[in-house]
Amino acid sequence: MVFAFYYIIRSSYKNAYRSIAEDHDSSEVIRMELSDQVTFLNKGVILSALKEIPENSILVIDGSRSKYIDHDVLEVIHEFKSYTAKTKNIKIQLIKIPNYDLGGGCPLIENQVFRLNVIIFMMKICF
Repeated sequence: MVFAFYYIIRSSYKNAYRSIAEDHDSSEVIRMELSDQVTFLNKGVILSALKEIPENSILVIDGSRSKYIDHDVLEVIHEFKSYTAKTKNIKIQLIKIPNYDLGGGCPLIENQVFRLNVIIFMMKICF
């Protein structure tokens, strides 16, 4: 049962996105296609991928397949766009990525309820 729980979390963590790199003229274009469910479990892997984007490149983050994108992940994406991308001269295009207010504040209650439901679902599978 513990193995099943570990496998579910691991596969969810690894399948957050698909990355495609292309060369156009003098710039590298990196296309990051998000999976259909991007949960808080995927925040770390997406953050790591964004840190690896080279300077002076073009990044396209495509959320058109995503049915759900967690607010933590949206925060990471929009912080990257607002701060890191500017300092590294990365041009970024967001496709069907909802807006996120970087002004701070408390996480949305719906987000916390979703997290609780995910944990309960995984515990039911394992036990």
